[in-house]
Amino acid sequence: MTEKHSITKAQIRYIVKKYKEEVLMKKKFQWVNESVVIDFPVSKAMRNTMEEAEQYDMENNVSEYNAVSEMIELCGKEGFVNGLYTKEQWQKMCERYPYV
Repeated sequence: MTEKHSITKAQIRYIVKKYKEEVLMKKKFQWVNESVVIDFPVSKAMRNTMEEAEQYDMENNVSEYNAVSEMIELCGKEGFVNGLYTKEQWQKMCERYPYV
């Protein structure tokens, strides 16, 4: 005689909840592109601005995040024009902190 195994709705909900917690929620940010790493030196002001963007992202504050994202893009462009950053570094900043 074979045993039948059945899963209750409560067990399914538990499995889905655990999946979301352990797989989907591993991502720290919703807008900041975590796959792009800023692996070059940036000014203290730029570092603070990037940290501010990350904080607004974690707070789900899209309007403030976008304002700071735009600031990163503009200041990064200025740094590129003035020789502080390469074009690739500026693009990397824009890619990590996109306007949403």
